[in-house]
Amino acid sequence: MVHQYVREWLDLDNDLRPFYEMAKKDNLLYNAVDEFYGLRNIGIPDLFEAIVWGILGQ
Repeated sequence: MVHQYVREWLDLDNDLRPFYEMAKKDNLLYNAVDEFYGLRNIGIPDLFEAIVWGILGQ
């Protein structure tokens, strides 16, 4: 159960290859994808937690 939670939280089941293929053709995303290759979005389940993460991250 913990394993599945972490996989969902870190978005490990989504295939990023289609995004990278699209980003190679986009002028704005090309440099960002090159610099941050492999970076994944962390899933935050509710608005309060997202706000707290944003404040603490500063």
